[in-house]
Amino acid sequence: MPGGFNITSIKAHLSKAWGLGPSRSDGVLLLGTTMEPAKRPGSEAEAKAWLGTVATAYAQRSGISLSVGVVVVAGLKAR
Repeated sequence: MPGGFNITSIKAHLSKAWGLGPSRSDGVLLLGTTMEPAKRPGSEAEAKAWLGTVATAYAQRSGISLSVGVVVVAGLKAR
């Protein structure tokens, strides 16, 4: 990840952008270890785009629906 975009920043981004809590964020990061980008993201924007790809794949595999800033589980919305 780019300098300054550390684990705290990543989890904050996943929470704010995708509405993911700590355990779901850990799941996204774990899946991300199997989906490494071809090269290190050169900017925070590139890193966030890659995390969006991983979060989408995680949601699909976990059976949850994601929208920007909202998680929908079994028809219930949580922010």
